[in-house]
Parts: sequence; C-alpha cells; structure tokens
Amino acid sequence: MIKKVRFSITDLAQELGISQTKIRFWESYFKIKVDRKKHRGGKQERYYTIKQADKIRKIALLKKTGLYTLKGIEELFL
Repeated sequence: MIKKVRFSITDLAQELGISQTKIRFWESYFKIKVDRKKHRGGKQERYYTIKQADKIRKIALLKKTGLYTLKGIEELFL
C-alpha cells in the first residue's frame, strides 16, 4: 500500500467532512505554513505534509467535540 506524503485541501476537506474555507481559516489562525503548487491553468492548490494534515485533523476533532474554543485549542498546541 502506498502511503501519501502530502494531502490537498480537497482531500482533507472530504476526509473530515468540513469546508475548504474552514481549513483555510484554521490555517491562518494557527499559522500553519502551507505549500502551494501552481497547475497549468494558473490555479494554485494547497498541499499539506503529513504533520500539517495531522494538526488539522486534531483541530477538527477538538472542535467537533465542542469542548474547546479556538483559543483553547491554541493553548493546547503551545
């Protein structure tokens, strides 16, 4: 089985059942530096490393439980 090295924002949004907009917001709020790759049509796609994708998964899980605010999650990651 081939293990993914990077994940697109589309992959993550579908996996987590959340919007790409929410992921972009978390990316800026938690200062997650993301690589962008330009495609032929000039469109850019965000790609996340395994570590970045895991961080977004943790944020999504903590938000889904409803026990943490963004501020609370930020303090957990410090």
